[in-house]
Parts: sequence; structure tokens; C-alpha cells
Amino acid sequence: AFSTVPNLVVTDDDRREKELWIKNNGASDSFDSTLGAYDATTNRGTGGNIGANGDITLDKDTAISGSVSAGDAIHDTESGVTISGTRTPLAAAKSFPSITPSTTPTSGLSIGNNATVNLTAGTYYYTTINIGNNSSITTSGGPVTIYVTGEVDIGNSVTIGANPGTNLEIIAKSDGADTSSVEFEAGNTFTFYGSFYGKNTDVDLGNDAKIYGSMLARTIKMGNNAKIHYDLALANKSMCTSGKYLVKLGTWREVIPGS
Repeated sequence: AFSTVPNLVVTDDDRREKELWIKNNGASDSFDSTLGAYDATTNRGTGGNIGANGDITLDKDTAISGSVSAGDAIHDTESGVTISGTRTPLAAAKSFPSITPSTTPTSGLSIGNNATVNLTAGTYYYTTINIGNNSSITTSGGPVTIYVTGEVDIGNSVTIGANPGTNLEIIAKSDGADTSSVEFEAGNTFTFYGSFYGKNTDVDLGNDAKIYGSMLARTIKMGNNAKIHYDLALANKSMCTSGKYLVKLGTWREVIPGS
């Protein structure tokens, strides 16, 4: 998980000095989907690194099984916070490519309550995404890429994707100025399998969220009891069709000259 926005760009009092914010009882770790589903006993590791170009705030009883790197301060003074790896405040800023879809979306995706939509292998372009409560998006037939340029509004108890998360990538708004952003908001008990890239997207997840994959956004706020399980199978997976963005184990990006 990584928050791309520089420190002090966010002016909302609730988010100031919290570009990446994990609330009470949150956690991060890693697993390898090529070995099967996440399992706290047999398929769990300490590669759950998190980072930000701004501040990171970890609330009470948050457990990071990995390293923490922040462009400014790491606020982890509440009781019960643990970090198994290195703790690096004032780290050098990391840059990320701006992505504009090659095809301009003309319509949104809307899913009502208690519904399931299956997306077959391919690339999809949406202006917005709205998903009702107790609903899901599944994929079949091979990898699916979703581009969404506007707001994403997700209800409670929604699941997007399935293990392995290497079959799904979402590329949200990732162009424009640092101050130009859209919201990706999910209710409680949100589950996501895949890679998420949203350089100019503010992610706000409710309580009990579970991420099985990776998440890069302008800002990230995770509710109580949220869990990030980084999928090691994404370590060398290209996340953008431009071919210039790779998730690399232990880092957050690699720019390939000439590609």
C-alpha cells in the first residue's frame, strides 16, 4: 500500500498528516497466491510493506508485518502498534507515472443490491462505478483490466475479484494535478483481490476491509480492523498498459527506460 500525494497537499482537517491512515486494529502482511489463498498459518509472510510520500498514521493496535517508509513523519505512538521491519521517516519522495486511458469512457457501471456482474477477459472503460450492498464483480476467462476516470461508490459487503488477484487490475484516475482528485469509497466489509493504481484517487475504505493484492492511491484511509495482504505474485506484474509501472518486491515502482 502506498500513498502518492506529497505532504501538506491535503487540507481536510480530518486527513491532515494522514495521507496513509490505518485505523484501530489494522494490519498488513503478505502471501503468495501462486501457492493458494491467503492463510494466516501456512501462506503468510512479512512482506506487507506500506509507504507514503507524506505522513503515515497508524492507530491503536495496528500490526505491520513489513517495513514502513514515509516522506514526512510516521505517527505510531498509540498503544499496541507494532512494525516488524524497518521504520523510515523523511524518506526520499517516489514518483509515479500519470496514466490516461487510451479510450475515453462514455458510460458508467452500475450494479444494484444483491447482484453479481461477471467480466470476461479484456479491458473495460468506465466514467464511474456504483455498486450496491451485498454485491460482487467476478472475472472469468483470463486477466481483466478496468479503467475508471471518475467517482467510485461501493456499498457494504461488496467483493471485487477472487483469488488469484493477478487476474484483475483497476486503474483509477491517475492524471492531472495533485489537487485534482476523485474518490473511491467503499462501505464496511469490502473485499478486493487484485492490483489498484490510482495516483489521483483518494481511497476511503470502511471497517473490516480486506485487500488481497496491492493498492497505490493519492491517499488511503482504512477503517477499523482493515487488513492488507500483499500478494507476492504481483512482484513483477506490469500494472499499467503503458508498460512503465511495475510492482517490485520491497519497492513500489520501477520505470523502464525506453518502454
